[in-house]
Parts: sequence; structure tokens; C-alpha cells
Amino acid sequence: MKRTPISGSSTIAEAGYNSETEVLEVMFSNGTVYQFHRVPEEVAAGLLSPWVGSAGQYFERNIRHAFPYKKL
Repeated sequence: MKRTPISGSSTIAEAGYNSETEVLEVMFSNGTVYQFHRVPEEVAAGLLSPWVGSAGQYFERNIRHAFPYKKL
């Protein structure tokens, strides 16, 4: 999956989203990668938005414990 860099975040390095499968892939600054499943497009768009403010805080509030995931 193609990921884009997340600027200004000390927690998240890159993220990408596949709207057909509703999979959000997040690479953290330490290099670990997780895929989150059944993520609505608007939630993923919030993380990928340059106006999100803190991507790490957005991730914690809206994604981390809200969707099933697997570590790659």
C-alpha cells in the first residue's frame, strides 16, 4: 500500500488508506507497521489531513482502540 509521510508528528511516520478495502496502514516512527480494518474514509482522511494538528493525538482519539488491527 502506498503511504505518505506525516509531517510534524513524532509518533507517526507514514500512513496510507485503501478506500476499497477500508484498510488504513500506519507506520510509526520506530518502524513498526499496523493495518487497521473497517476504517471509514472520513476517519482515515482526518489522519491524513495536513490540518489535523497532532496526528498522534488524532490517532489515539479516533483510531487506536476503535478498529480491529494487525501488526505487519
